[in-house]
Amino acid sequence: MESNISIRGYEAQDKEGVFSLLSSFYANMDSERSWEHLYMDNPYGRAIISLAQIRPEKNIMGHYSVIKMPMTVLGREYMGGKGEGEIFDFSAIRQLLHDKKILDRSFSADLLSHTVTESLKEGLKLICTNPSDLALKSHLEAGFKVIKQRFDIFIFVFSAKYFAHLLSEKAGLKGLGSAAGFVLAALYKLFYRINILFYQNGSILLEPFGSFNAVTDELYEKFSKSYGFITIERKQAHLNWRFGGNEYIKFIVKVDGQTTGYIVLHIFENPNGFKEAAVVDYLVLPHVWSKFAAVIVEILKVARKNGCDFLRLNYMYDMKERFMLSGLVKKLRFIGRPDNRNIVVFLSPELKQLENNVLDAGNWYFTDLYFEDY
Repeated sequence: MESNISIRGYEAQDKEGVFSLLSSFYANMDSERSWEHLYMDNPYGRAIISLAQIRPEKNIMGHYSVIKMPMTVLGREYMGGKGEGEIFDFSAIRQLLHDKKILDRSFSADLLSHTVTESLKEGLKLICTNPSDLALKSHLEAGFKVIKQRFDIFIFVFSAKYFAHLLSEKAGLKGLGSAAGFVLAALYKLFYRINILFYQNGSILLEPFGSFNAVTDELYEKFSKSYGFITIERKQAHLNWRFGGNEYIKFIVKVDGQTTGYIVLHIFENPNGFKEAAVVDYLVLPHVWSKFAAVIVEILKVARKNGCDFLRLNYMYDMKERFMLSGLVKKLRFIGRPDNRNIVVFLSPELKQLENNVLDAGNWYFTDLYFEDY
């Protein structure tokens, strides 16, 4: 017997219904314009969107998409994509179950498979995404493979208020949070000064800039040719689309006056009301990794100058471990905690022979460029 749910591609008249569905899940989806920017304004073409609708009413009750992103894969360039937004209207699903209507249990995987098929038709060779634990099963059923990896969140705290929050909310020390917060803030103020004393390097400068350009394109070319890795291609069209907002502060990393990398900071008020600085993207040329402690010290100075309560660096243990970057962050007294994050990938038939290499996290270069705003 035929299911009450059908799967199809996005059409222009679906915009209002899709925005309504997504805005109920995503805090950053606060206007139709924000939806258009993410899904329609991509310089590499609009997102590939699939929808699940209820028959015969044709109400939209499910969404999945792939946002196009050029990828560098072990020295070669391909059009790839970021799987994003497996969202369902659970009230509609409950109503179908209540009405004892037919609900195909595979509709979630079918929605993903439809999107993947359309992506392959448009020439995409690799799709990577980070599904929740709930969404992981449907991705595996649709043919995605898991990249086994370790992911940590590192923070350097500046304010007693944020330490008190951590102790009260995370450690359950509500009565002692404020007093202990002041003690820890004083200790971290000392750590901050020690970091500057021992790791600041006068030859390293962070120089603010407005837009990505031919200089940053050349940086990425040099960077990508230095390593055989897998990552999002960092060209100006993509980066200016992603990081064009005023909430992003961008810096060229200069060593002895020479352009050697860039850093992107996202400074914002997080849902708990704290001012946060997040390192969302960075790359430096090979000879700078040995001096990266000094680069991090400069980032700490920027975050503190902007009155941030803490600086956050999300960190996947990938090719950056060739330079023992996690050990460096710990040496600078960042506080780390594990984050259970699923990373999965779908390969086109043309890249199947690279599957073992692609599933090795050590061959990837991940930053929050991949996760920011998704």
